[in-house]
Amino acid sequence: MSNNEENDAELMELLGKLNFEKLKSLRKKVNWESKEERREFLKELSSLVKNWTGPYPDLRKIFRPEEIDWILSEDVRNLDRLGLTLDRVSIITFVINCGYRDEPELDKDGKPILRRTTALHIAGRLSLTYVLSVYLARVYDRFDANNIDDVGCTHFHVVCTHGYIDFVERFLESGQDPNLLLESTGESPLHLALKWGHNDVAMLLLKKGANVNLANRDGITPLHLISDRDFYYENDDNTFFKEFFKFIKDQHQTIQIEAKDKWGRTPLQRAVTSFMPDLVDACFDLGADLSNFVFPTERQLDKRFMFLFDDYVDEFKLRLVSGALAAFECLKKRGYELERSDALTIMKFFLAYKVFRKLEDHEKEFVVEDSVDRKKCWYDEEEFTSKAQNTMINPNLSLYELVRLRPGEAEKRLTYGDCFEFARSDDFLLMPDYAKENDTCNVYLNEILARRFCRRWALEPFMEMTSHRLPILCCEMILENLKNEDLCRVCFAVTDHDISSINEKRVIVMKLK
Repeated sequence: MSNNEENDAELMELLGKLNFEKLKSLRKKVNWESKEERREFLKELSSLVKNWTGPYPDLRKIFRPEEIDWILSEDVRNLDRLGLTLDRVSIITFVINCGYRDEPELDKDGKPILRRTTALHIAGRLSLTYVLSVYLARVYDRFDANNIDDVGCTHFHVVCTHGYIDFVERFLESGQDPNLLLESTGESPLHLALKWGHNDVAMLLLKKGANVNLANRDGITPLHLISDRDFYYENDDNTFFKEFFKFIKDQHQTIQIEAKDKWGRTPLQRAVTSFMPDLVDACFDLGADLSNFVFPTERQLDKRFMFLFDDYVDEFKLRLVSGALAAFECLKKRGYELERSDALTIMKFFLAYKVFRKLEDHEKEFVVEDSVDRKKCWYDEEEFTSKAQNTMINPNLSLYELVRLRPGEAEKRLTYGDCFEFARSDDFLLMPDYAKENDTCNVYLNEILARRFCRRWALEPFMEMTSHRLPILCCEMILENLKNEDLCRVCFAVTDHDISSINEKRVIVMKLK
């Protein structure tokens, strides 16, 4: 070692000792009973660790474990408030560099005392996922000691909630019960994983013995959660759903398909309200009893429409309409007959959320900017045509062919399920912007898709409007020339249904968004 290197090493050691003494002095002068002094201590500590030079100290020789817990928790709160920036060295980083690892205190019988709120709990509540996975997991790395906070949430619940599958696996390998309930809500780890969309964690828990029939305090089972997913596009979820139901079948597990939550809803009812036809079919395959089925209430559908609808993201309308009609079609195939009141409820939302547009809007022209400005129909533009020719709505029908068919002809070649799958596919998301601008392609498909439904339910009301003076074939011919919006209004003309309240709600939701 050269003289310069020796001098640098000695200097670093000296600075380290000086910093060590400063740290001890800070700890010694603080009155832990005073909030103001603790706050000032934390401020000075942050400044000290930011400019730390020299070897890192053994923190256990300076602080008690509960004091380090408090320091880490406060730093987590500061990270939530101020953010983790490049110029800010967190105290957590300093604690890690000091080699500190949490060790629970032992009671008089030598057993760990686990009832305490740690910084990891705080980070979980604040959803500081990066801090959880990168930093705190290196401090609280005892997977055989599952700390529990004041509301009954454990470290295991935190990692299940935030989807840290590696940590979940290490807890389970250490003997953790996969069915440990969250004291405040009665939710199991499986509930938490499903609730926040962590499918990989959910499957791991199932394979390690998680009970699929456990209900939380609201009577909600894991199957209720699966049937009530709030996602627009479920490609990843589709894989999980298939794996989930295959696992249940392969394990010969009995699933409580008729379990009701505290609002009286079964998984089948939730799947219908979520407009998820594949889950509706799955519930029937698991033995759902149609005799117990109750059609969703207007309030339940109102909540779903408001959640899924977005006036500024056009494809949500197609997802909403196709999903709703496909789910009701699944019910029909299993023997459920929609009442007129059911159909009117659906039409009420179609009108309130303006999923249909005028025919002239479908055929509107737009300007293509090239060497010579030309006007074309949106479906004749070269980029859309190229994309649409290679986009199959079903094995026998491309999008290119579909948008050029007459409505009566198109509905014969298109199912609700076809359009639902297309609406959540990458093919639709990757359509050229102008094809989706102002709902052009999206609402054009809605008009085609819902035509059979609207015409079928408008026939009887129209005949009532004419006092049954016209032959049924004549009525059908008249309805054939009406647009979906007009067909819906025919239905309401002979009822006392009022859509104004839903229109008002829609306006409020759009303003909030």
